[in-house]
Amino acid sequence: MKIKIIILASLIFFIGCSNQKNDPKLTFGTLPVIQALPIFVADDLGLFQKYGVNIDVIPFNSALESEIAISAKQIDGYFADIITPMILKANNTELQIVSTLFKTDNHQRMFALLAPPNSENLSIKEIAENGIAVSTNTVIDYITPYLLKSVDSTVFNYNKIDTKKIPIRLQLLLQNQVPAAVLPEPLASFAEQKGAIVIADDRMLNLTPTVAVFTTNFLTNHSKNTKGFLLAIAEAIRIINQNPAATRNIMLNNCQVPDLIKNTFPVPKFPQLALPSEDNILNAYKWLSETNIISTKLDIEDLLSDEYLP
Repeated sequence: MKIKIIILASLIFFIGCSNQKNDPKLTFGTLPVIQALPIFVADDLGLFQKYGVNIDVIPFNSALESEIAISAKQIDGYFADIITPMILKANNTELQIVSTLFKTDNHQRMFALLAPPNSENLSIKEIAENGIAVSTNTVIDYITPYLLKSVDSTVFNYNKIDTKKIPIRLQLLLQNQVPAAVLPEPLASFAEQKGAIVIADDRMLNLTPTVAVFTTNFLTNHSKNTKGFLLAIAEAIRIINQNPAATRNIMLNNCQVPDLIKNTFPVPKFPQLALPSEDNILNAYKWLSETNIISTKLDIEDLLSDEYLP
């Protein structure tokens, strides 16, 4: 009897170890930005493990790096803006958006249009004609006409000064070498602290949510892991919103916040997990089509999946 018990116990232990070995590891790419804070909080506080998710959170220095990685199937999912998943899908990368992670509201912005410190007082039309530093064919390029239109409904088109690297765009703005620039937070707040003048921001626009995206292959084969991932993110969001001070150090350790505003920049509020709105998707798709960034007709319903939401 003792021998049977020992054999049975050994078998249970072996099966347990085998299951742990075969447990698929989720690889999720992210960026050092404040909109990704719930991912860092969930990782730092062990929430992924709590919900049974074996995960590697992989930091990338740029959105382009993460897009290349997801296209090459080097990662299972990634943190993205609303624009890039559509571009990737139009180029035959099979993926789906499973949730919004961050969006603007009446009290917090993601992007701002700024004029240089001590610049002459130009009209929005003059600024648009003189040129605005942006990164073309990106979410920044997409939102800029809406920022202009929020100031003057007759101004929508603008001359683009293509400046891909955000630090260079910031430097050009602060040195008064461009008439205006569009910057993301927290660099918009940093530039404002340095004397730049906010002309418009996206607080009231609700156009550019950031989203969690997974490859279709991973979703098909590992739905439990995807659901666990979103459960962990949902709990991280509750923790952030209920006690932002408790997650401030995680933000400062993982997100690029300039030293000048580290003590003053607020921990953002995050929305309850949900899919992007139909307007979010259709407006972005329309812009991508009209600007000939994509020419493929996309099945918008196939781009989204609410199957994994808590």
